[in-house]
Amino acid sequence: MNQSFVRRLKEKPLIRIIAYPMEQIRRIIRLARFKDSEDAQFIRSLKGIHKGEACFVIGNGPSLAPNDLDMIAKAGIPSFATNRVHKIYPRTCWRPTYYLALDIFEIEDDIDNIKASGDYPKFINYSAKHLGRTPQDNIHYICAHESFHINTYQLNATALSDDPSNSLTRTFTVTVNAIELATYMGFKTIYLLGVDNDYVHKRQPNGKIIVDPNVKSSYFQGAEPSETLGVSIQPVELMNKSYELAKEFAKKHGVNIYNATRGGKLEVFERVDFDTLFTEQKACK
Repeated sequence: MNQSFVRRLKEKPLIRIIAYPMEQIRRIIRLARFKDSEDAQFIRSLKGIHKGEACFVIGNGPSLAPNDLDMIAKAGIPSFATNRVHKIYPRTCWRPTYYLALDIFEIEDDIDNIKASGDYPKFINYSAKHLGRTPQDNIHYICAHESFHINTYQLNATALSDDPSNSLTRTFTVTVNAIELATYMGFKTIYLLGVDNDYVHKRQPNGKIIVDPNVKSSYFQGAEPSETLGVSIQPVELMNKSYELAKEFAKKHGVNIYNATRGGKLEVFERVDFDTLFTEQKACK
């Protein structure tokens, strides 16, 4: 069955009302099982291992440049990446230190590429267990939990999770979840790069989709989101609210987040010039 159709079907209020009791129970059971899993234990082993360090959280926006990623690789700065980042690999020697994917439709559509993309640790949604893994895949399941809600286009979280070994927070952008994970690992300075926060297709809070032809498409997006398996149309207003949660979360934990993206429309975090972050301007080989 077409995954885009399944996604739209699951967003229908009547379907969600019918599914509410069983889905709520299923989520509670899944959360309880995950807390005692080997994957949760592995995440606990990462707590504080990068205490006081700086890292990059890489977005897949159209501003992301291979040369900038090469600079990060040359400097040896740890980084987090998400979703279909592997599409830029042929153009850069950089590879992320950690990888994160939570959208189950995206994971199902791209699982073979995720498994084959590299030997770095890959955190993917616990709900994707049915897709299988081998030790060579270096895949670790991570839980992203929230109670089941009838309206899918609202941000129900009021704060981010202090303990990803129990659960990450359901927000509207995996970039925020990467910030959760980076904070748990002890990073004290987080730079965002390629987080343009602007899309050709945008979803309004009421679910209506609008098209902005003035926005440059990213080569990560591929075909039209409405026609591509596993590619969701972003609710930018709710994403901004998610970033505001991340800002408050960072302040609570004494973490500084800076936006080093070249352009874009994310103004929640203080801007810094990417080029000023490095003293050596050589590309990696």
